[in-house]
Amino acid sequence: MASLKIIKNDSWLAPFTFVIANRFEKTKSKLNDIKKDKSSLSESINGHLYYGLHRHNTEWVIREWAPNATSVYLIGDFCDWKPQEEYKFNKLENGNWECTLPLGRLRHGMLYKLLIN
Repeated sequence: MASLKIIKNDSWLAPFTFVIANRFEKTKSKLNDIKKDKSSLSESINGHLYYGLHRHNTEWVIREWAPNATSVYLIGDFCDWKPQEEYKFNKLENGNWECTLPLGRLRHGMLYKLLIN
């Protein structure tokens, strides 16, 4: 492991070189995992702008990342908590799933969850 600049600049950290360097490497690895398949770190950490339930001008869009799923349904009090074709998600690429619904289909206060098979 190369000596980190922070340790070179602060001799009091020298006894902790191994721990600091190890944490640094783990953090770098995790950041690389986050950035994987994304063009930037900010794009990766702003996933909430893509995933979840979003209201658009003409429709609701709900997205989920479920790479090992075989099907995904939106269920809730609006469908008696049973999967229905009209609430089935479409499989996109890279483990992403998406369901679009007309605006009138959902309203504030409704309870829902995802059924992932």
